[in-house]
Amino acid sequence: RLLSTMKVSAAIAEAMGALGTDAVENYLKDKKVMDEFHSKLNLALSTAQEKTKNLPVVIFVDELDRCRPLYAIELLERIKHLFNVESAVFVVAMDKKQLGISLGAVYGQGFNSTEYLRRFFDLELRLTQISNDKFCESLIKRMELEEFFTSRAVQVRQHDVEDLKTSFRDLSRLFDLTPRGQERCMGLLALAMLATQNSQHFYPVQTVIMAALRIGAEEIYYKLSRENGSVVEIIDHLKKMKLERGGIDEDNWSRLEGYILSMRDSHDQLAIQALDFHKELWQTARNNNEFEYNSNLIIEIANDRHNRFNTLKTVIKRIDIAAQFQN
Repeated sequence: RLLSTMKVSAAIAEAMGALGTDAVENYLKDKKVMDEFHSKLNLALSTAQEKTKNLPVVIFVDELDRCRPLYAIELLERIKHLFNVESAVFVVAMDKKQLGISLGAVYGQGFNSTEYLRRFFDLELRLTQISNDKFCESLIKRMELEEFFTSRAVQVRQHDVEDLKTSFRDLSRLFDLTPRGQERCMGLLALAMLATQNSQHFYPVQTVIMAALRIGAEEIYYKLSRENGSVVEIIDHLKKMKLERGGIDEDNWSRLEGYILSMRDSHDQLAIQALDFHKELWQTARNNNEFEYNSNLIIEIANDRHNRFNTLKTVIKRIDIAAQFQN
């Protein structure tokens, strides 16, 4: 029995010795590969620096938080261990809080994602969020929408362009659209415009309303696209958002409501009733200039002959076509 035990012990020792030898050999092999990689990397960076007056090469990694958590961590690990050279600087843009939440979902509750992520970075800089109004304005300028409007054979009316800017800002606020959501919204508008023949009228405000609805309230958008719903459903939803978030003055709200009602078709009884209500309010509110003006503005936009060729189904069809070309 003692002899048998000694044989087992010897076998284990031999196996452990072999394992240790393999581990050392693998380490040396990996170290050699790593050294060769760093040597070639430094050579490549040195060549690049000859053109940049010895400035470091800056490599940007954007939207890391949108990657799968494990992939994001593997990428950070590789950057830390493979690219840890003086001539290279990595700038990683991410929503650290969101990535931390994703990591917590993978590694379980109690995982300190903040400390874990901190070990990868030498310096952290938090960017201030651009105001909603400024970002909306920059998107319209960047996409050169105004120039495109004026280049069409059937030009978009100037006050429609101004109403587009105001409506887009208000809709972004109502739907609490992220900058990425705002970009998608403007992208749908631009694509829908490209899908409209140059000789046809284009309705930017109605289009941006439905684009924002598709991004900010998908369930309502798809319900309206599948069924013969009423445009009043859009107004009711936006009213709820308005009560929750505020930030829209009554004149702008009236314009928005007028443009939504302008998309009604002849069978939309709820929209017809809503317009009748505003007509009655306009006639009876003579002593209240604000109510009179707002109701009159809604009626004026909703019944504008220019807008009446543009029904809800027409706008949805354009948006759906545009969405096929958007990632």
